[in-house]
Amino acid sequence: MIFIAYTCNTTTWIFYPMKLKLTILALALSSMQVYSQAKNNISLVYGITSNTIYMGRVMSDGGYDTGSGIIYGLNYSRNINNYLSVETGLHYSNDKVSGSSFSGATYHFNGEIKMISIPVIAKFSFFKYFYADAGFNTDFQTNYTSNSIGTKQSGIGLEGGLGAAYSFGKIKLFINPYFQEHNIISYAGKNSNNLVDAGYKFGAGYNF
Repeated sequence: MIFIAYTCNTTTWIFYPMKLKLTILALALSSMQVYSQAKNNISLVYGITSNTIYMGRVMSDGGYDTGSGIIYGLNYSRNINNYLSVETGLHYSNDKVSGSSFSGATYHFNGEIKMISIPVIAKFSFFKYFYADAGFNTDFQTNYTSNSIGTKQSGIGLEGGLGAAYSFGKIKLFINPYFQEHNIISYAGKNSNNLVDAGYKFGAGYNF
């Protein structure tokens, strides 16, 4: 009887840690499955950019220099499958623009272009951590007056870029070098010059 009791205790002692390990493993796999099934993401975005104004075929006695700007806002993205997602959001940008004109003498001028933008972007993932994106922005210039630098930039513009993203648990971090041209289709009916941006966007978000 003593031998049997000892055997039972020994068996219990051996298998108790195994049951605990299996429970932990099951919880871990379940947690991983929840993360892998997360199809939505909300991210805060901050970006830095350099800019200029493209004058196209407009003849002028002056031109625009390279300026700088910032962008920040909120993104929402939805995974369609493992390779394709769509993204929209609400962004605010402030581009500082400078230029010069010549009319007997050279005059330098500075200004700002402030806009609220709604992007609609398709993202194509590859090599697990990398993606390419392309789409358009609906822009609304908020500070335009008759004395503003350049023509009104409210309209439809294009955007494209490359990026890298990494998720750990429900947290996602990304960096996105990008290019934008605004005012390709102008709400004002004229697009004699277009604001062009090239820079980097950084973001941190939540997967759910």
